[in-house]
Amino acid sequence: MTTSGQPVTRISIALVAAFCLATAALLLPTPAAQAADVGCGAAEIAGTVFRDYNADGVAGATEPGQPGLTVTAFDTAGAVVSATVTDAVGAWSLTVGDGATVRVEVTGLPTHLQPGPGGPGSLTTVFTTIQGSVASCNLDVGVANPGEYCQANPDLVSSCFIEGPSTGITDAALVRFANTSGYAYQPGDSPLDPAFSGGPGLPPATEPAHDSPAPAYPATIAEVGSTFGVAHERATGDVFVASFLKRHAGFGSTDSPGTIYRIDGTSGAVSAFVEVPGTGLNPHPNASTNFFFDNNSFDLIGGLGLGDLDISDDDQTLYTV
Repeated sequence: MTTSGQPVTRISIALVAAFCLATAALLLPTPAAQAADVGCGAAEIAGTVFRDYNADGVAGATEPGQPGLTVTAFDTAGAVVSATVTDAVGAWSLTVGDGATVRVEVTGLPTHLQPGPGGPGSLTTVFTTIQGSVASCNLDVGVANPGEYCQANPDLVSSCFIEGPSTGITDAALVRFANTSGYAYQPGDSPLDPAFSGGPGLPPATEPAHDSPAPAYPATIAEVGSTFGVAHERATGDVFVASFLKRHAGFGSTDSPGTIYRIDGTSGAVSAFVEVPGTGLNPHPNASTNFFFDNNSFDLIGGLGLGDLDISDDDQTLYTV
């Protein structure tokens, strides 16, 4: 699906039949067990294949082993010496002979996984070792899903809402801020806490600034209006947001509940990227004075317009509900 006049049309749109409202969060699976030193006996080599989520070449505390991969050792002539499959926690061991020099290959990666980077605690998926050497019982290998990579301190983007029609409103519809913004709650930070350190109607005496580092505001209410789903295209830095029916809050520049907007990652320009058909008609009133009631929207929440928005790992498909 493309939009006339749009320079980028390679992203297709997939509609999900069921409608649900959800907030987005980056979640990593709970590990069954952390990759650990396996240890090995005489004439053996051993290690663990682990999921290197942050691509740092080290098996972290929340990075589990990867089961079901084939580990094969070859001698210097290229003949197979021994082979095995990683167990439920990614561990493996091979008998190769005392002092043997072998090439080890990890194969059978599913399509969503790629070899992880070599690092201080991770070899590549093809390496050479000598049995009996200091590291020959701790031959760990990282694998990774590039789509799950996240830098240490990613920015977050969230929607903002303003009551009334969107036309001419320059208030922020989106805010982009560092995940290190704000501060950790301390006893006495709330007026309901007996240890509250501020006076009546005042913030806590020791409360640090909330807006450090300062946030950015990628789009205005007039440009995108009420939105909910947010997706980020890694290759370009573009941000996509989906129109969302919220009582009392107007839609964006198209005045439509079916528009997906794009914020260009380089220029910051905001545009209507695509109009999803079959999303219904705008139920909001025309006069700003009527937005306080907005009776027509009451029964349509959750059933008209768009909801969440996600992008595929290859940046080629947007999914919306």
